[in-house]
Amino acid sequence: MQKQYKQAITQYRQRVFSFAYCSLRAREDAEDITQDVFIKLWQN
Repeated sequence: MQKQYKQAITQYRQRVFSFAYCSLRAREDAEDITQDVFIKLWQN
């Protein structure tokens, strides 16, 4: 499970951040959203 989680982060982190940043135009908010996405992924 941890290996798959790490792979998901490696593969999708930049895409998630880019999408959030393009939508919000605020780096800190985009970083928070990106972190929230991967926390939710881990919890489910």
